[in-house]
This record gives sequence, structure tokens and C-alpha cells, in this order.
Amino acid sequence: MLRVLIIEDDFILAEEWKEALTKTNKYSVNLVTTGSEGLVSINDEVPDIVVVDLYHKNDFGSLISDNGIRIIGPIRRSFPDIKIIAITGYNHNRKTVDTKTVVFNLGADYFLSKPFDVEKLLEKIEEAGSSILK
Repeated sequence: MLRVLIIEDDFILAEEWKEALTKTNKYSVNLVTTGSEGLVSINDEVPDIVVVDLYHKNDFGSLISDNGIRIIGPIRRSFPDIKIIAITGYNHNRKTVDTKTVVFNLGADYFLSKPFDVEKLLEKIEEAGSSILK
């Protein structure tokens, strides 16, 4: 069973993803809501796949942190075998292209723009899992 860590500030959304992944009986899933919690979780139990939301918002919908983007490099340097799926809802055309380039340069393996349905996330996780099991 592959271990997946989801770092997502929208806990309800993350719970939906966890439920879908768990139903496949292929993944054990841990959820955290901030990049710093993610780093602690990774050090406690190294996952096979990390799904990381790049930008986090407060309860009023205002952008408060880009700590998701800031942890990709440290994860890649410390744990080179972890597959990293970067996700963002920050979709402002040019910015999305720039963000995608940045996260790939930092070491992300995959990129998804929100909104997406859970099937799209499952496909990316399956793809990441397949590359691990080869």
C-alpha cells in the first residue's frame, strides 16, 4: 500500500480526496493543512507521494501564504524518491504558467490546476504510484 500525504488548506476538499483514495484500497492517506505541518509529517513517516497545495488562504479567502511552494525544494533535497504533485487554484493564465515552471524547477513531478474532479487527482496519483512500483 502506497503512503500519500495531502497538504491542503481546504480540509473538506482534502477529506473528499482522502475518501476517494482510501476506497481504492491502494493508499493510506494522511492529511495536514500547512506546509510546516507537512514537513513534520514527512519527517515522522516518509510518504511515497505528496500532494501539495501551493498557496494557502485564510477563512475569508485571502491569500496568506505560499508555503506550499516553499517546501517543494526541501522535500526534493531531503527525500529525492518522493513523488510530488503540486496543485493550485491560483489560475491567472500567465501566473499559472509561471507557477508551473517554478514548481517543476523546484522538483515537483506533476502539476494540477484547480478546480479538477477527484478522478483527475486519482489519475495523477496512479501515474506517480506506477513510476514508484517500476
